[in-house]
Amino acid sequence: MFKTPVVVEPGVLGRFRIVTGPADALKVMHTQWPERETEKYKKALTACREAAAGKVPPHVARSSFVAAARSVRILVLPEEFRRYTIGSIDPLQASREAGRRY
Repeated sequence: MFKTPVVVEPGVLGRFRIVTGPADALKVMHTQWPERETEKYKKALTACREAAAGKVPPHVARSSFVAAARSVRILVLPEEFRRYTIGSIDPLQASREAGRRY
């Protein structure tokens, strides 16, 4: 699990994906990534695979994933995502808490 989830908007405008760890990042990268031939994508893919296998710490995968998402303009910054908070529920906090329970 990532210490802090990463929010991306890989497909339809306004449809966010909260990525909570390397395995989740791999799913997004394999199914919804807009550009798969970039060096940052390849580096993030490798880092996420290694983190999912326990070979590198999750923060290494998270950093690479964030850099790749930023490069293809699908990264959603926390302050932008918080504008879409429903009522008093913070989706990032809810995601973190859900990860702790399971």
